[in-house]
Amino acid sequence: MKKNLLTGILLVTSGIAFAQPSVRSYNKGVRQAKKENYSTAKRFFTEAIEEDPVFSSAYYNRALAKSNLKEYESAIADYTKAIELRPHFAIAYNNRGADRNEIKDYSGALQDYTKAIEQDTSYAKAYYNRGIVYFKLEQYDKAISDFTKAVKKNAFYTGAYYNRGIVYSTLEQYDKAIADFTKAIKQDSSYAKAYYNRGSTYLKLEEYEKAILDFTKASLIKPDYADANINRIIAEEKKRQAQHTSL
Repeated sequence: MKKNLLTGILLVTSGIAFAQPSVRSYNKGVRQAKKENYSTAKRFFTEAIEEDPVFSSAYYNRALAKSNLKEYESAIADYTKAIELRPHFAIAYNNRGADRNEIKDYSGALQDYTKAIEQDTSYAKAYYNRGIVYFKLEQYDKAISDFTKAVKKNAFYTGAYYNRGIVYSTLEQYDKAIADFTKAIKQDSSYAKAYYNRGSTYLKLEEYEKAILDFTKASLIKPDYADANINRIIAEEKKRQAQHTSL
């Protein structure tokens, strides 16, 4: 799950640009993080914090580096410190929720996503992330509600359409699932999983030709997509059986 990096800072006083030691270290960390050198970035953010213990953005970005290194518990601690220093830090709540999700602390994740939404009611990603957790907890109505809110906040939130389609398919509301997978595909024509899941839904509805076309498209986009290749063969066989039965 991609998270946002806070960018560098330049302090300007009396018309002369200069950087305090903590800011110099912080900016070095940002540059390394942009290069995905997360271990080095973490070291520079640590230096920034040692030089300025109330540097909330440094805690946030160090947490982000730790998240990318899969050091989730330590990242959560840094997000917590960033929030203590900046109580309305919506993105820090969201990202702490994401790391709590990674360690399967779903209750904590839900609390954080809800807190992020309280800080910023237009935060589509927080609605989306909360919807993912609700889906994992099999609270399907709440998941649908959050994915719907996400697309209302951001009409081009392809993943929200796709995952709402997954929920609808789970609930056997196949027409709604197909509509959402189709929206996802219209927004991203290379979305192999959307083609695959729409094909799987057509297969359940015994619309074999449409299923074959979607499985084929998924395989063309991702040639090593084993499930798509297998399900295309299944759909082709079921189509032949249906044709034979109709004779």
